[in-house]
Amino acid sequence: MSLSKIHSAPVNACESSRFAALLPSASPLASTATSRPSASLPATTPASDARVSYWLGAYGSGDDLYRMSSSAPAFADVLRLRSLVYGRPTAACRDDFDASAEHYVSYRGAVPVCAVRIHRASTGPIECEAHYPSRILEHFRARLSSGGRLLRNPELPASPAHTRDFVAACWVDQLNRGTRVDIVNAVERLVPYYRIWGYHKLPVPSFRHPRWGTESHNLCFLPGSASPGSLRQRLPKLSDSVQMSDIIELCNDTTMEVQN
Repeated sequence: MSLSKIHSAPVNACESSRFAALLPSASPLASTATSRPSASLPATTPASDARVSYWLGAYGSGDDLYRMSSSAPAFADVLRLRSLVYGRPTAACRDDFDASAEHYVSYRGAVPVCAVRIHRASTGPIECEAHYPSRILEHFRARLSSGGRLLRNPELPASPAHTRDFVAACWVDQLNRGTRVDIVNAVERLVPYYRIWGYHKLPVPSFRHPRWGTESHNLCFLPGSASPGSLRQRLPKLSDSVQMSDIIELCNDTTMEVQN
């Protein structure tokens, strides 16, 4: 399957990469980029045209990062990546949650490398919301996201570190726009992988995923907390971070509500 970038050029008014901290020192973008992004930076997305893809900068080895909606022409690249990874027709790779989510895609030249979907809970119900601790959603909805559909082009050489740097670059953008909590679900065999990145398995029962039929576990990532994690080490420090003790307390409150 041929994968190529179908949008013609960056349209965001960024003059240099926003990911100086994620660029090697030898990169020309590392020297021209602004200082390390912080949570106080304003959002860069002019939401006037949802069909447009926004260039956010280069990261890691120099791959370009774009953010887009599912109505952008370049979303076809996301569907092609899903088709390549899942072995399904592109028409079967779209779901109802794509329309209200944000999609990040990295490109190496004209070829898509990685993609991930991030659903901001403030925009509407997130996938599997009924199975996440309700008190966490109520308390942090304005600052909560749910990532998923993380893909890597299997036709290109890559490494776990490359995928981590891609996700870190996406998180820098989310932090700049107010996100402080990420809640996801994963099958048991992937839980250790998420833990390496810095996700915590929440003390709530597992559930049957409504789409895939797999037993899934709730996991939470707090980018500004002090707990270890290879992903967290790549992110800027925050002055308004959420602590895991707050999350655990809300999990316990949810459990008590269910029992009552």
